[in-house]
Amino acid sequence: MIHWARIGQLSSLLSCPPEIIILVLHHLVTDDRILGRRYDDLIRASTSFSYLRQLALSTPTLWTHIEITDKPASFELAKACLQRSGSHEVEVAIRIARRTGAKLPGVIALLRHVAGRTRELRLDLGLAKETEWSDLRNAMASLDAPVLKCMELNLWNIENPREALTRSIELPTRATMLQSLTLVKL
Repeated sequence: MIHWARIGQLSSLLSCPPEIIILVLHHLVTDDRILGRRYDDLIRASTSFSYLRQLALSTPTLWTHIEITDKPASFELAKACLQRSGSHEVEVAIRIARRTGAKLPGVIALLRHVAGRTRELRLDLGLAKETEWSDLRNAMASLDAPVLKCMELNLWNIENPREALTRSIELPTRATMLQSLTLVKL
């Protein structure tokens, strides 16, 4: 059933300048969402009307939040966001609790790919094997992250989540802008 009042509201919105509509679209990409669900409202809105979709796709700043979870679809969305964000600085949040070992090479490749334009990095990973820890430690040490301002690391032993990992971690190289470092369970 078509709600004519909503169509009227939509046409009023679409008569606004694109800059105003883009501000509204930015409000749809909220921080208060569960990790991996940030873009739900934006995607829903942009699929409802082609003009909104065109504006959303042509606004790189809408796509600067890269989120990866255990869900396979999150990797595809992350790729799309990376492409759509252009050369803008990005915020990267990765939370993987299952089968981390199989996903870790892809995570490390992503981190290396975007390190130069990452301003915030949150890693929340369950690690099971010493090789996983070693691979992550070496990757973190080799990251060239000149614009990184905030980093949060929550790394735990997948076989005993309450047990803190007693390992060292290297900070990314050239993280001269780093202002905040949060270590959880390390």
